[in-house]
Amino acid sequence: MKHGHALRGILTMATILAAASSAARNLAWNPGFEKVSRETGFAAYWGMNAAYPGKVTMVEDAAAAHRGSRCVEIRQTRKVFVGMHAATRFVVGANRELQVSLWLRGNGTVNVTFYLYSQTPRYIGSAAVGAFTVNGDEWRRFTGVVAIPETSHLAKKAPAQVHKACLALHVTGGPVFVDDIGIFRKGDAPASPNPGVAVRAGRAPAPHILTIPVLSTPPTIDGTLAPGEWDRAAAVTGFHELGGDLAARQTVVYMAYDANNLYMAFDSTKDGRLNGGGVGRDKMFKRPHDAIEVWLKPPGSDWFQFYGVPEGGFLDLSQSRKLAWNADWKYAGKVTDAGGLAGEIQTFSRRRWVAEIAVGFSDLGRGTPGPGEVWRVNFCRDWAEEKGHKKKSEDWTTWSYIAGSFATPDMFSFLHFGGQTPALQVTGLGDLSGGNLHVVGRLSAAAGARASVSAALALRDGSGRVVYEKSQPFDFRTGGTQAFVFTDTIRVRGRTDMRLTIRAALLDSDRELTRIEVPFTALSSFVVKPIPIFAKGFMDVAVDASRLPNLPAAIRLQIEVPGTSIKRRVALDRKAPTATERFDLSLRANTWSARC
Repeated sequence: MKHGHALRGILTMATILAAASSAARNLAWNPGFEKVSRETGFAAYWGMNAAYPGKVTMVEDAAAAHRGSRCVEIRQTRKVFVGMHAATRFVVGANRELQVSLWLRGNGTVNVTFYLYSQTPRYIGSAAVGAFTVNGDEWRRFTGVVAIPETSHLAKKAPAQVHKACLALHVTGGPVFVDDIGIFRKGDAPASPNPGVAVRAGRAPAPHILTIPVLSTPPTIDGTLAPGEWDRAAAVTGFHELGGDLAARQTVVYMAYDANNLYMAFDSTKDGRLNGGGVGRDKMFKRPHDAIEVWLKPPGSDWFQFYGVPEGGFLDLSQSRKLAWNADWKYAGKVTDAGGLAGEIQTFSRRRWVAEIAVGFSDLGRGTPGPGEVWRVNFCRDWAEEKGHKKKSEDWTTWSYIAGSFATPDMFSFLHFGGQTPALQVTGLGDLSGGNLHVVGRLSAAAGARASVSAALALRDGSGRVVYEKSQPFDFRTGGTQAFVFTDTIRVRGRTDMRLTIRAALLDSDRELTRIEVPFTALSSFVVKPIPIFAKGFMDVAVDASRLPNLPAAIRLQIEVPGTSIKRRVALDRKAPTATERFDLSLRANTWSARC
């Protein structure tokens, strides 16, 4: 944190997970603590042991958790250890040998044990798994094995049949952070922890890999995405400002080919007027104007550029011949109303622009690419600047992550000609900066294909740790198109740099077909920002709940300045979700923070 000013706030969106682990054989319910009980405010299906009190708290921060956005912090505060246990008991069954795994970091010792119960149910003893000592800030996986006895008894009581059991953690020292608990019967435990998608931290994203399919029926180039016309094509999104942040305005690009032509379609929506630019070829278009760009570089060749505007004008050029080079482009666009309401009144302020393009391979000096041939490619969407203002960085958006000039072919993505291989369509990512992961798309393939699509979130810090990962397999017995959705909420405190990786691969060979890397910065949806004004001895505290989902009609907050007795209540509502309060602290250049 710059200048020592604390920036605090937590995303409060709820992630809905199944009561059981995503792995059906895991006996631990809610193993990653992602689901929270409305009654207790703590992890659902888990409880704090009243006999061994201490500090057991939820931590809601993707950067702090091992996976997902939550973990649990346990800290001993008295002479006796602190306890936490699973609130749900499972039936032991005939297979009584269990393997337990859990991820830990911090400083302390965790004694892992099972509480045992009779069928009554009555507590009748315990079975120890082992003691794990952790000392460090890096997450480590600990495992242990225990055989649950058939009978157990407490002092002065007759042995009773062990029917159910639940996991308990007893911690001395602390803080110890716990995440991703697994309880598996013998033979069911995974051989090793899932390493997730390998992500190198602190680097620019690798160029995308896009595999496009061959089409049996070419699309009609008329500016309309007709039903079924582009179903077999590949599609991508995830545009960035030139050399900067994830773009607030996104575009979807479709791409495919046949024996003669390369086909592309751009689909984007804009709030406000679309500036048409004009008509004609290789002319200077009217300013301001919106535009789309395609950059192609076959192996051992010049790069080629196509630049089109909404009114139908376009220019094309090559690296060596500039505007003197011309190809037989087919280009058509259409601008339509995208709908939208303002005060429950239909508006016409949102416009959708679809642009379709075809170019012959012969015009690019090539024959039909064979399956496996690799080119370089990039797509750009240029947004018209406001009249009377110069273009800003957010007005230039690029699919490949490029810093500087668009004419940088070494930073273009890799375009693979795939023949009959499955085609991935990614048409939405959600509001990543707002903490909402919502990757939607489809996979299309010929009969007999088997493939998978996965999505993973990783931190862009020294660890590169994966905090979310999910994969979906597809078996195309009869061919066609199947949909997928990956949804999660990203809880962060302040700003957290992350990377989303989406990957499609063949199941039989794990051959990678498409890989998209999208770096972004996740922001807390509830922000408390201290603003010191040293010259006047004040500190302003700005509170912003405008991005908080499901904001109540009215909420009351209390702002506190740690180290002082200063407290002040602030009221927010849906119509006024922000506020700024001034505190007279007789400020000197020092470290101050605010919490809400």
